[in-house]
Amino acid sequence: MKYQKSEAKQYAKQHMTGVWGASLTPFTPDYKIDEDGVRHNIRHCIDNLQIEGMFFNGLYGEAFNQTINERKRL
Repeated sequence: MKYQKSEAKQYAKQHMTGVWGASLTPFTPDYKIDEDGVRHNIRHCIDNLQIEGMFFNGLYGEAFNQTINERKRL
């Protein structure tokens, strides 16, 4: 990181506003991340629900079933 903690807090206060939601990670039947499903969920949240921000891997422990590269890809 090339910033101070106080700078990160200030950025968040200015830019991370509105309604944010958690996204579940959809998987295919063979336990790979369903990237089309992720895109569909994001489009729905932006276009229909007017969610202003989302975060991934924060619910139900799905991050524990993913590789580091999969987490980063999301």
